Amino acid sequence: QGNSTFLNHCTDRAFAVAPGIFCSAGTTGVPEVQGRVFVAQGFPNPFRKNVAIRFALSRPGAVEVDIYSADGRHVKRLASGPFAAGEHVVNWDTGRSLVSGVYFYKVRAAGEESTGKLIRTE
Repeated sequence: QGNSTFLNHCTDRAFAVAPGIFCSAGTTGVPEVQGRVFVAQGFPNPFRKNVAIRFALSRPGAVEVDIYSADGRHVKRLASGPFAAGEHVVNWDTGRSLVSGVYFYKVRAAGEESTGKLIRTE
């Protein structure tokens, strides 16, 4: 699985199958795929104070974006509510009080979940 494979799939509609793939300039990196939700790696990663999580929806629906610590503790809900179909970016300004370490994000939409890892440095 590399960028060229994903890009070829996006440009060759002969391979598109239900429920479909949402392809845009923002999803040209290899996404983590889970059902109908594509989550690109948080960027920048590692990060110091600000990080963004990019995802794309093939159809509108309720979305929740949460951050968890490495020990599973819920740290912050970044987004909750209806989102339109298309590409979205959710930003997280951690401030200075968040300790360095490994964190995980979880995006839930349309009954599906997708997760990724973030690394906070000082």
